[in-house]
Amino acid sequence: MKVISSIKALNNYILSLKKTKKTIGFIATTGALHEGDFSNIIKSKKECDITIVSIFINPSQLFKNEDINLYLNALSCDKKNLKALKIDILFLPKEDSIFPKNYNTYINSHNLSNILCGITRPAYFENFATTMCKLCNIVSPNIIYCSEKEYQKYIILKSMVKDLNLNISIKKTKTVRDTLGIALNSKNALLSSREMLDAPIIYKSLKMAKEYFNEGYNLSEDIINFMKDILCQAVTLKVDYISIVDSETLSELQTATKHSYIFIACYCGKNRLTDNISLK
Repeated sequence: MKVISSIKALNNYILSLKKTKKTIGFIATTGALHEGDFSNIIKSKKECDITIVSIFINPSQLFKNEDINLYLNALSCDKKNLKALKIDILFLPKEDSIFPKNYNTYINSHNLSNILCGITRPAYFENFATTMCKLCNIVSPNIIYCSEKEYQKYIILKSMVKDLNLNISIKKTKTVRDTLGIALNSKNALLSSREMLDAPIIYKSLKMAKEYFNEGYNLSEDIINFMKDILCQAVTLKVDYISIVDSETLSELQTATKHSYIFIACYCGKNRLTDNISLK
């Protein structure tokens, strides 16, 4: 595993790889890696000649109360895990190399960025899209792997690649869950024992909502109220939002269809957890 921090050094190495026509798979992360990230890496190694993982801890993409040390302290462990997985390159850019002083240019996905998680996280997806565009230009991947857990990011990436004519495929991978059904996330490690009892109810509400839909109940308001009745059983859960949207445009729907997704965000104690499910 090569560890590269310099953009120029990585550019030169990528140039030599491109001459051999090797395919590059790319997994972009913020660190504190988990089995969901490892699953994407394993998939990339099976499908591509070269697998590159980036760890870029961007403070602008953290919540106000989110501790950056969660990611910084995990770096040593992350390196060991990535070495064990035998990735080809770990790209570790510094913040000022991606966003230098007086940086001015940002990508706004408009209708895809100011909805769902974008409502409570202003500029979050603008920073995400800009970071990903810069990483795409630096890494020049053939395929980017993105978990269904991050479905809004997946749709924004697809839109960005299409609109900016980037010759990259975006592959959606299945959400990886623990034995309780909780979608894996770096912040899960911060949950208390009581919160760990409540967190699985988020996915339970999604599964039961899908069953409810399959029984013939398709009004979004009814499905959402059905989910809220389930979620109120959990003491530490507070719903941020539940929304039923079109799978491609992410536009909110009054009536759910087989082409819909249910999105949910809940505060579990101080930690904000997100999840989704397809109604297909």
